[in-house]
Amino acid sequence: MRLPDSPRAWPYGSREDWEAYKAELERCGHPGAPFWLEEAQHEIARIERCESEAVQPKTRSVVPAFDERHADLAASRLSKSVTPGALKAAARARAVAAQRAAEARQRAIYRWQNDQGATKSASKSAPKPPARERARARRKAG
Repeated sequence: MRLPDSPRAWPYGSREDWEAYKAELERCGHPGAPFWLEEAQHEIARIERCESEAVQPKTRSVVPAFDERHADLAASRLSKSVTPGALKAAARARAVAAQRAAEARQRAIYRWQNDQGATKSASKSAPKPPARERARARRKAG
């Protein structure tokens, strides 16, 4: 006997499809049917777990970002009954975020300056040495 075609995994296949597939496997006399029957039971259990859980909102990242807003947001969430240690940690986080933002701004300025330097004409080479050194070089050459 031939195994029935399996439905697509959830959420593309419904629970009813998997239960119908399980019923077909129970009637099927194929030697590999018990394995696929167990897989169908696992898939049905997974569908039940996924459908029963309430949708949870995404939480913010634990790692601070490179801008000040993340630290300010963390500080604004603190309640009034916060310990001094937590306040110090929040202040430290704000300072680190501000420092990282300043470093990022400075890197952007350096990148911009390097881009501007790369676009200058190639005819303007390094600055000329002072007149005394040029005269000395002429005397050596001539």
